[in-house]
Amino acid sequence: MVRADGRVERVGLPGSLLGLFPDIRLLEETVQLRRGDMIVAFTDGVTEARDGDEQFGDQRTEKLLAASAGLSATETAGILLDEVLRFAGTSARDDIAILVLRVPPPPPA
Repeated sequence: MVRADGRVERVGLPGSLLGLFPDIRLLEETVQLRRGDMIVAFTDGVTEARDGDEQFGDQRTEKLLAASAGLSATETAGILLDEVLRFAGTSARDDIAILVLRVPPPPPA
C-alpha cells in the first residue's frame, strides 16, 4: 500500500499460485484507504526480475512505489513495469502482472 504522503506499508503475505494446487490457504486482511492512497499488487516477476545475479528486489520496488505517490494508478503501473524491464534488459524471464488501485485524491481547494 502506498499512502498519499509516499509511505509504503506492506499488506498481507505472499500467496500461492492460483489454479496450480487444489487446496490453498487464503488470508483476509482489512486496511483503511484514504484519499490518494494506492494498493499495488504484483507477481514475483517484478521483484525477481534479474540483471545477471542481481534481483530487482523488494527494496528497489518499495523505493519506486514511494516515489510514485501522487501519480495515477496507470502511471504507477507503467513506471513500475518500465523500470523492471529496463533493469532486466527488456526481456523478462518470468510473467509480470501489476494491479494498481488508487482512491482519488481530494479536489483542489
